Formats: sequence, structure tokens, C-alpha cells
Amino acid sequence: MNKNTFIKNSQDLLAKLISSSSFNLEDKETFGIITEPYDLNDTRYQIYPFKKLTGYLPNPEKKDEPVLYTFYVLKADDDTKNIYINEVEKMKSKQDYNKEIIGSYYSNFVPSFKPFNELSYSLGKMLEEDFFTGKGYKFAFHLVTVTKDFDIALIYIQLNSLDQLEVKYPDETELEFKT
Repeated sequence: MNKNTFIKNSQDLLAKLISSSSFNLEDKETFGIITEPYDLNDTRYQIYPFKKLTGYLPNPEKKDEPVLYTFYVLKADDDTKNIYINEVEKMKSKQDYNKEIIGSYYSNFVPSFKPFNELSYSLGKMLEEDFFTGKGYKFAFHLVTVTKDFDIALIYIQLNSLDQLEVKYPDETELEFKT
């Protein structure tokens, strides 16, 4: 299995899935809340951790073990989010819009931005040490994408599940990615 190709395919799949999904962040069975909002580059975010591991089968025909992942939803403060949505609506209706406002909404989540790296590292550690304690799970930041509701999702892949597929399919031709 070519791990880099597999990860790219996984990121594409999850970006499509999450970006077309709305999440009820008030559903206490599904989402938790980190009480203290987090400030990232002058924007305040409320962070909602998804409480479970979920997964997908990279090739349902083979009935493989799933690739497991979980995620956080970060909701920007209402003023920032509403300004952004207003510009997106202008863009969609082919009106003049402010590209800087749209770009700044995403600029906090660029992997080379040190405060984002610190946040994503801390959230990954929280998964291992607080939310899934004692399970032996290791998580790695997988991707950032926007949800259907224009919130930000940070997705973490559970590395053990990926490693199991790599052991099961060492030859990259043995596991064709189909979903």
C-alpha cells in the first residue's frame, strides 16, 4: 500500500464528506464542548469535540477493517462568521466581494501557521490522553476543512487503523481505494 497515495485519497474523501455535512453541535450525545473558547489570531472559536471514533471502508468490496477517525468542530464567533458568510453569498451571486475576508477566515488554519500547529498538536494530545484514555490509540492530524455550515473541522486519523491496513496490504496494488 502506498501510504502517501492512501492518505491523499482519504483526505479527499473526508473533505467531501465533512464539507457537505451539517452538525448539530447542541447534541450532547454526539458532541462535547471545551468550555473555554480559544483565541486564534484575533478570532474566538468555540471547540466541539466529536465524542466517538467513526470510520469508513476504503474498499467496501474487500470488507477491510475501517480507517478510524474523529474530529473537532470549531465555530468562529458570530460576528466573524456572519461577515464571512456575507462575502461568500456575494461571491456565489457574482457580486463584488472582499477576497481578503474570505482568505482571512481560512488563514488561521494553514499548517505553517505556528499557533495553528500548537492548537492541532494540543487537540491531538487531548484525544489520546483525555477522550480515549487507556485505549492505546494514537492520533495524527489529518486535515482541516469547512463544514456545510461554514464551521471549521479538524480531522484526526487513528493511526493504529491505518497501520493495520498497511500490514494487511503491503503491496500498493492490493488495496484499490473505492468508496
